[in-house]
This record gives sequence, C-alpha cells and structure tokens, in this order.
Amino acid sequence: MFEGSHDFSIHGGHFNVNYNSPSQVQDLLNKLNPVEDASYKSGHHSTCLSGTRVAILNSLMEWAANDQSPKIYWLYGIAGTGKSTIAQSFCVQLQEKGFSVASFCCSRNAADRSDIRRLVPTIVDSIARADKTFCQSTLHVLEKEPSLAKYSVSEQIKLLLVNQSISYQNKWIIVVDGLDECSDPQATKELIGTLIDNVHILPAHIFIASREEKYISHRLHKIHETAKVALHEVDEFVVQADIYNYLKLHLSSIDGLVPPIEGYIKYLTEQSNKLFIYASTAVKYIGEGYSPLECMQMLMNQKKLTGIYALYSQILEHVMSKLDDTEIQAQVHVLHAIVCLQDPLSMKALELLFISKSNISLMVSAFHSVLEIPADKNSDSPVQAFHASFPEFLENLDECPVRYQLNVDPKHQIHAHLALCSLKYLNCQLQRNPLGLELDSEISELNREQVNRYFSKKPGLDYACKFWSTHWNLGARKIQMEHITELSDFMNNNALKWIEHCILLGIQDQISAMFEQILPYLKDDLLNICSELPLFLSQNVEIITKWPLEIYNSALIWTPNNSLLMTTLCFQDRKRMGPTVARGLEGWSQCEQVVPTAGIVYYIAFLGNGTKLVFGTYTNTLEYFLIRSLKEIAQGQQTLNIFNTITASCNGSLVVYGSNDKTVRIWNTSTGRIEHILVGHTNQINAVSVSPDSSRVVSGSKDTTLRIWNTHTGIIEYVLEGHTDEIIVVQFSPDGSSVISGSSDNTLRIWNTFTGKIVHMLKGHTCDVIVVAFSPDGTRVFSGSSDNTLRIWTTLTGQAEFVLKGHTGRVCNVAVFPDGHRVVSRSSDGNIRIWNTSTGKTEHVLKGHTSRLATLAIFPDGSRVVYKSQSLAVTIWNTSMAKREHLLMGHTDGISSVVVSPDGSRVISGSADKTIRIWNTSTNKTKEILKRHSKAGYPFKLAISLDSSIVAWVSSNSCKKSRSFPQLDLTVMISGLDNGTVQIWNTATGKTEQVLKRVGAVAVSPDGCRVVSVSGDETLRIWNLSTGKTEHVLRDHNGAVDAVAFSSDGSRVVSASWSGEVRIWNTSTGTTEHIHQMRSLNSVDAIAVSPNGSIVACGSRDGTVKIWNTSTGETKKILKCAHNISWEYSPLESLVGNSSTFYALGKNHNEIVTICNRNSEYQIKHVLWLPPYVRDIKCAAYTDSLIAFGCQSGEVVIINMSSPPDISDTAQKSISEPGLTTLKNTIVNSLKKRFN
Repeated sequence: MFEGSHDFSIHGGHFNVNYNSPSQVQDLLNKLNPVEDASYKSGHHSTCLSGTRVAILNSLMEWAANDQSPKIYWLYGIAGTGKSTIAQSFCVQLQEKGFSVASFCCSRNAADRSDIRRLVPTIVDSIARADKTFCQSTLHVLEKEPSLAKYSVSEQIKLLLVNQSISYQNKWIIVVDGLDECSDPQATKELIGTLIDNVHILPAHIFIASREEKYISHRLHKIHETAKVALHEVDEFVVQADIYNYLKLHLSSIDGLVPPIEGYIKYLTEQSNKLFIYASTAVKYIGEGYSPLECMQMLMNQKKLTGIYALYSQILEHVMSKLDDTEIQAQVHVLHAIVCLQDPLSMKALELLFISKSNISLMVSAFHSVLEIPADKNSDSPVQAFHASFPEFLENLDECPVRYQLNVDPKHQIHAHLALCSLKYLNCQLQRNPLGLELDSEISELNREQVNRYFSKKPGLDYACKFWSTHWNLGARKIQMEHITELSDFMNNNALKWIEHCILLGIQDQISAMFEQILPYLKDDLLNICSELPLFLSQNVEIITKWPLEIYNSALIWTPNNSLLMTTLCFQDRKRMGPTVARGLEGWSQCEQVVPTAGIVYYIAFLGNGTKLVFGTYTNTLEYFLIRSLKEIAQGQQTLNIFNTITASCNGSLVVYGSNDKTVRIWNTSTGRIEHILVGHTNQINAVSVSPDSSRVVSGSKDTTLRIWNTHTGIIEYVLEGHTDEIIVVQFSPDGSSVISGSSDNTLRIWNTFTGKIVHMLKGHTCDVIVVAFSPDGTRVFSGSSDNTLRIWTTLTGQAEFVLKGHTGRVCNVAVFPDGHRVVSRSSDGNIRIWNTSTGKTEHVLKGHTSRLATLAIFPDGSRVVYKSQSLAVTIWNTSMAKREHLLMGHTDGISSVVVSPDGSRVISGSADKTIRIWNTSTNKTKEILKRHSKAGYPFKLAISLDSSIVAWVSSNSCKKSRSFPQLDLTVMISGLDNGTVQIWNTATGKTEQVLKRVGAVAVSPDGCRVVSVSGDETLRIWNLSTGKTEHVLRDHNGAVDAVAFSSDGSRVVSASWSGEVRIWNTSTGTTEHIHQMRSLNSVDAIAVSPNGSIVACGSRDGTVKIWNTSTGETKKILKCAHNISWEYSPLESLVGNSSTFYALGKNHNEIVTICNRNSEYQIKHVLWLPPYVRDIKCAAYTDSLIAFGCQSGEVVIINMSSPPDISDTAQKSISEPGLTTLKNTIVNSLKKRFN
C-alpha cells in the first residue's frame, strides 16, 4: 500500500513524519531561538581546583548515576559560596564520564541569559541536536507550534519536555546554573512549579544551582522528590580546607610576595570564612596588581574589616588612593557604566560606543580584581562584573562608601549618558540596506551568518539598537538638551534605518514597545512627531514582519500626507519613490490588523491584561493570539463539539464553554488543553459563567437546573433546582457570593454560591428572560426579556425598582456602565438605549442593527459605547458629547461581535467575512474612512480610461461627488445604483453631463468615448459619452450578465453571464462574433478579450483563470490560484494583449505584484504592499501605470505606479535638505526655552 513511500513512521495508529533534510531540521529548530552562548562550554565560570569540593562533586556524580535518585537536585547557598564553579565542574565531570549534558548558565549581566523564556528552548535545542529520537518529537511540536519560543515557560515545558522520548544511549542531565539571576521571578516560580508537577514524566535528571530566593525555594523545600544541599551549611572545616588549598596554590605562583606565604594563606582563609568569592577576588587583586606585596599588606592592615563587601571597599579605596577628585569621578563613571549595561560589551565596543575617553582600557584595567577583563583588547569577550555580589555592593547604601555608591541619582545620570552615547552611535553608524537585499527579500530568507558578520564589524551597534530607549527610560530625570538634539536627528534621518536593523536582529516584535518607553518624557513637537511612530509601526505590522526593505517603499508610500512624520527627511524620501497614492491617504487608518479566521466569528474576548485575544468561530474552533505585538502569534487552537455558550475567566487563564452534548469544558489558555470535561446535565448547556477568582464555574441547562463546579478539581459542588423551564442565562456576582439565573419560565433567581440555596425569586417579566447583568457593586441586577422590557432589581430585597419601557422588540444585550449610574440595552428593534438607573429614564436612543449577536460593549471608563450600527459598520458613541465619535468600516460581511480592550485603546470586531479587525481608538490622528455621507455606499464596479484621464465607479447607493487629482490630471465620474443609473460628471463645471439608466455593471472604452453597461434584463448597452445616446443594445445572452470589458483597442466588448456563456461583440456593428460556453469555471468575476477577438480570459471566484482561442475553442492556459494572484481584481486584458509585464493584485489582497510573461510562463514578483484598510476590495481597474481599487468601506484608492522603487543607500542623500522643513530645526527651536 505504501510502496516507495519514505520519511514517515506509524506508531499507535498515527502517522509521524520523519524530518531528514538537514535544512528542514535546521529551519524548524531555529524557531526555538536558543541562546548561543548559554552552555557551560562557553566557559562563563572556572572549574574547581583539583582536590577541592571533592565531597559535593562526588555526591552529585552519585546522584546522576543512580536511576532511582530524585529527578531534581537543588544546590543553593548565599552569594559567593561557589555554586557556579561547582556547576561548571559537575558539567565537565559528567561529560568525561559519558553522560550527555544540556546546560544553561543564567546571568543578570546578559539580557539573553536572564530571560527565563529562553531557558527551556535552549536546553531542548541542545538535546535535539544530539538525540535523533528527541529531535523528531521536537520537530513535530515545532511544526504545530512554530511560535513556541514566545509561550509561557509552563507551556514550553509541557510541550517540549513532558512525556518526550530520548534514545537513552547516554543518560541526559540538565544543568541550570544561577536560576536566581533570571529577571522574571514570577516566571521562574512558574518554571519550578511546572517541573515539580511533572517531575515523574520528565525525560532527564535536572540539576539547579541558585540562591535561596523565596520564589525558588517555596516549592523545592516542600517536595520530597528533590535532593537539596545548602552550600553555606556545609561544615566550615571542610569549606575552609578547600579555600586553604585554593589560596596556597595561587599565592605560591605569585611573584613578589615575600616568603613565607603561610601567614598570608591563613589570614585570607580566616577572612574568607565560607566564601570562595572572597578568596578568588583577593587572589585576583594581589596577583594582577602592579605590586602584589603592597596589595597583600593593605589587606592585612584592615583586620577589623571582614566579608566580601569589606574586601570590595578596600579594593576600591586602594585603586583610587593615588587619584585626584576629577580622576576618581571619571573612574567611578566608567565603573558605573559597565555595571548599568543591559548586556555586557567587549572592550572594543565600549571604546566605540559609550565612553568618549581614549584611555578606557587603562581605566577599566584598574578594576581587574572585580571585573572580568579579556587579556586581548580586541577580543569579543565581554567586560563584566566578576561576581553578582559586586553590583549589589555598589547599590548597598550601608556598606559601599558614598563616593562609589550607585544610588538613584548616579543611576539616572549613567543611564542618560548611555542613552546619549547610543543615539550618537546610531546616528553615525546606521545605514540603509547594509546586506544588499532585494525589495522582495523575506525575513525568513535572511542569512543569519551574514547578519552576524555585519554586526560583528560594528561592535556595539546591536546593543545601541536594542537598548537606547531602555536607557532613556531609566535615565529620564537627567535628559538634557543634547539628548533632544540627538533624538531629533535620529527621527529626522535614521528612524527607518533603525527599524530595519531591529528587523535584522530579530526583535521586530519589540520595536513599538521600545519606542513607547520614551513617549512619557517628551514634549511639544517632538512628542507629537514621535507619538506617530507607533501608528506607523502598527499600520505596517505585516511588512515589518515579512519584507524588511518595504519600510523604505510601501510603508512610506502609505504614510498619510498630513502625518507629522512627513516633516522628517527620511519620510520625505517618499517624494522620489515611483508609486504614489493619489487618493486614499487622508489619515492613519484606525484598522491596525486584519486577522484571518477559520470561519464566521461569533465570540471574542480579551484575556487577562488585554494582550491576548480568544475567539470562537462557527467551524467549532477556539483560537487565541497575542496583540500589541508586531508579529501575530497564534498560540492555541481547540476544536469543539457543537456548542451554545462560551465565556472567559477574568484573569484570562480559562475559557469555559457549554455544548449540545450536555457537557461543560474548561480550556486552559496557557497549555491549550482541556483541563476538565464536566458531566452531569441531562440536556444541552445554554449558559456558563466563571467566578471572579476563576475557582468556580456555574452552568445553566435546558434541563432546568444550574450546577456549580470547582475549576481545579472538576467536581460538582451544588445542583441548583427551582426553575420550571430551561435556563437561558447565568451570571456570577462581582464578589462571587451569588449567581443570578434567567429562565424561559419568565423568572430570575438569585442563589447563594456557598450554600447552594435560593435567596430571591424575581417575578415580573411576562416572557423569557434573555440577558442579565450585575451592577459593579453587586447591589442591583438588570434583566432583559422577550417582553421588550428592561428591569432593575435590588439584590437585597429581590424587588423591582424600575421597569424600563421603550423598546419594541426583545432586549438582546445589556451592559452596565462602570459607575453603575447608567445601563445600555440593545433590542431586536434595531435600537440601542442608554438609561439612567437612578430615574429609569431614557437618556439617548441610538440607531443600531437588528443582529441577534453580541454587538454591544462599553469602554472601561464609561465614556463611550461601541455597537454594530449597520450590517458592515461599527459605531463608537461618545456618551458625554452625545454624538458619534467614530464609524469603523472595512468588514465585507456582517459584523457578529465587538469587544473593547481593558485599557480602552482598541476595539475588536469579528465578522462573517472570516476576519477579526483590530481598531485603534486611542489617538485623534486616525482617519475615519466614511466621514462622507453614510448613504454613499461602496463602489462595486470601477474603470479607468486608457489615457488615465477618466476614472469611473458605480456605488451601491446614490451619491454625487466630484474630485480632481491635478497630479494625475484625472476626471472623476461617480454614479449611484439605487435607481439603476450611472451619472457622468464634468469635473471642471461640477455638472451632470449624462445620465445612463438601467445599469448594473460598467466598463469605459480605452479612448474614453464610450461606456458599456449591463442591465438586469440580460442586455448590454453601448453609450456614446459625447451625446449620451445608446449606440447599440446587445441582446441574446442566456442569463444575467455578470462581467463586461472592452478590448484594448475598443473594437470589441466581451461579456459573461451567470450561466457560463461568454460572448464577444463587435462595437461598431453591435453583433455577436463568438459564443463560448464555459463548463469548468465557477461564476465569472472578471473577463477580457484581445484586440482582434481571438483570445479571451475569464477569472472565476475560485481564483482560476482560463485563457482560450475563440476560433478553435481550444484552451491555451489555465492559471490556478497557486499563482497567488486575485484574478477577480486583476487586469485580465493584459493576459490576452501584448503586454510582457503588467501589475496585478495578490491573492490575499495584501500586495501588488508584477507579472512577467516569458513564452506563456508567468514570473511573479512582489512590488507594493497594501495595508489592511484597503483590502476590502470590491472592484479594481488598471492601466499601464495606474491602479484603482474600490473598497467595501466606500473608499476609492488610486495608485500611480510610475517607476520602480529605489532602495539604495544613496537615494536619501540626493534630497536637498535646505528645501525641506526638517524635524530637527523645528524640535530644537521649540525646546530651547525648556533648557535655557
């Protein structure tokens, strides 16, 4: 059956793909994003001196060799007890004894090695590259979860380590050193907890070395399956013997010490107590100093001082003893700068990037005993603190001498200095397209070795790109005029280059957050301009994550003309670009992202703090992803049974849904797995709600009962009985002590969740209770019913306060304002009403839509209401101003759900068009696409004359407009279809010249003299634009005509009907020349004919294009959708003409491409990206250089593709700076008053 097949296996009835291609394996493993220098093999620490630490190392080796030993070994101790040295020696001995080792050396001095989310992927990468069995299982996981490196540590462990298989040719030991040095204590605690919870199904033994921090020790001390050793509790005699041997060996090799040295050894051993770091620091201080004897005598003269902090004080005092105050200040500045770095840098990078002093290496070498300093000045090895206790000493205000202290003020000063140096370095070193990429080069195709070589030639450039804004944020108190000047220069000339370099570094998903760090500290013009960069980033999120060089092309082209960014040199670079947008750049689009979904979206909810979104579709799937990130990250998907109700917990950890199969399921959003299936109801589930603390779930069923379940155990706590008909809605109170239920028995009931007893039965409604809501303080309940009323009840007494009447249809949605003083309701009558809860009176009536779905939400601050106002539009209503604030359009099918982010900055809408749109509502710089009259409708037929002098489009409703575009010399004709007419306008006079009646579709002849129109009576008409009279009526089509087009010379018209009939007409005689019946295509959306009528091309809705010879009926070519072209909205006439190269719309409506015809073989190349807000395309038209799109939103976008873009580095330099209004001059002048 599988003869000849390979690269797969069958296990347990399942097919498993085997990945054998090295490039395929490499590409998938690279998705782990491992830290390259985290292994013990990188030599971050030295090994124990031979003959020392023998007992502890022997115990570790015995633990590793014993299969029955605890899976986790925890070595802990105070700073300086030698944990890292032991861990290093342990790794070396394991390797020597034939064990396989995967290690991660954490360090607070290195950003990558302090990121807890990098730990598990790095460990897994090490194992996968050495173990084939483990590698195959890892590759399967990565294929399903390509963004796993971004997941929580808990999820990473469960997917990558739990229940994974290892070949066990060599026993694997995982070594994690310095776990306490990771920067996220909560995530570290999560890692420990997940390891312990899954300890028996881990594929390897795990050794952890760390300090005894509470977030680490909490679980490790309590579990019996962990071996634990406290280094600081080891017998002092044993430790001091090891320290004695260490000192004896090293002091004996130091020239310049006067023998006998035994006294020195005994003294330092006593001073060290149990701290190896004291002994090693003393040895470095004595042995690497200019006078070992003087250094030794200095230490012995300070007998009253003990401990490592005392040693650090002595060393610093000795270093500074021969310097004056100015020199001391300079030395301390250098020392503080090294300690404040977010990632350690090499000596060469320090000299080039931060410290403007020629003798930097000499200044740093003075601290040889407390800093790791490479012997070779040109080495790539970093300069960093020898031990974590030294930076802690500098920040200790009780132990560190005042003039060396790194307290709040010096910290701000240093960070401000580092920010300034970073910006200066960026302004000097950034260049455009340093790798020589092509415009359509994709990030996935980047050669990482080439990237690394580039940055290695510019030491410190990667650091400046990553951390300039961090230093600005940390040094905000000390920002001066010089900083402002450099930042304005950066924005003026180098902002786009910086974005490109961030993409090359793989940190494109952090760009927006990095830049937003500085916004709170800016003022005036600089703030206004810089605040638009996040808008620029969010609008261009797709190109930033796919085509790096498009930031110099499409991103500039689509930047609004009125944007303040256009006052900068790097953005004015757009003026030399080939493509220009002649229409459609009125402002920033409010639509930030368009997320494709598997089906019609019916449910959307924010999880937790609002960075994660969960949504359900009618394909019975739940999915969630991260937002506010430049890269959309699909994190989980759950296939559901047919279900009726769904909700998310307040903290976003759980999604609960009830199904027709009588069960309730609890989905863990962190793991992407079902935690519990709750069984007990005897009929379908209609409603679910999660308690505020996420500990319980209440479900309501058609079986007339409610059930309260424990989310941790999945066990039922109470069955609530009393209703006499099915439960329609349930809701927990804000404090979780009560549940309200609404039923088809026309009543509501309030239940005590701790006793399971009924508190009140609320009677008054005369039909089904459909919706309920608690007031924020829990003292009131609001209910909506099929009796068209909204009622307000007091929870204390169960009595109705108000019966709110006014709706003429059932009340479908209810939402309470945060202050509880107002409530908003939506009804099937299409109206939305805002009520005053104190008076029971209507405050506002808003025209909504008759949808039955959840299309109503209130902003967190109560200032605005968002609702579905039309089938395809979302309205944001300002409640204080009592007027519409925004009309959000772009969906191409009915809107099914809306939700507001927790911070109110974004509105999310879900639609039957199988997309979710993320709208920015936090800025007044965005454009509202439909500020034109709401009856304008959307264009659905559009045409351009051959000479580009006429653009015509047909809208779905009546509208009259006239606009001219001087830069293109366009005349615009606009017409409406509600009365079946096309109106022709003279843009010079603004008057109607002709009215063409009974029109359904339209095409303009290439010479602009005639129009062919399609009518619902299965006829076509050719009109003369000069006279307005009909030249020919074209009859005999079999069925309504769906598509029509002129040939390029205007001599012929081709048309296609719904029945699949294609006819070619002679425009001079009005007669049929050819008839062709299509059998293999779906409904025709586009059609074209060659000038001589011999070739016809038809594009169908399934993306297929068929080209055939009309004389013979022979099919010349069938182009499938695999060509990634949207033929429905692309110029088919170019396929049948003589054009060797022409433009077309990409399959996903997100790009314009060029198509090159080489002997009937088509080569496709990316040219221009289209932002999300212009992708709701309903019609399109093309000439050689002009492209026009008509959008569902009502927008018509016109693009002049005059010449290809220039992405060379010299292009920007060719712009004449004096003729421009540059950002730098504006900013510097406006801020002088602040600093003078």
